[in-house]
Amino acid sequence: MQILVVDDDAFMAMLLDEMLQDLGHAVLGPAHDVAGALRLAAGTSADLALVDIDLAGNQEGIQLARELYATAGIPAIFVSGRVALDASAHDAAFALLSKPFTMDVLARTLQVFQEHAAGAVVAAPPQLLLLRGPVMRGRCS
Repeated sequence: MQILVVDDDAFMAMLLDEMLQDLGHAVLGPAHDVAGALRLAAGTSADLALVDIDLAGNQEGIQLARELYATAGIPAIFVSGRVALDASAHDAAFALLSKPFTMDVLARTLQVFQEHAAGAVVAAPPQLLLLRGPVMRGRCS
């Protein structure tokens, strides 16, 4: 998959980039803010965005996830240290992956996303909270 990485923490963004590449995925970005993410998403064929909820200390990631899907058809998974998420944000992303996580948990998270996109119902790892947000762009492989 081609995955857009959005995290204001440069170290976390670099770590996600390396993990995703090690898992065989193409990485778009990373972007460190909303404007950068929207620039990268424009005209791309990203299959998924991994979005930190608290960009620059605010909850900008929630609205960004909604905008990425509305404008570019890119579904999101929140990647955050926040373990609680207001119910009003549950429509914005497919899932919430709690930091910190291992590469195995990230791999399983991406597998769950792909299986849901293909119409399967599968169990999620303990660090992954499935939400009500969009799961598919239509060509996830």
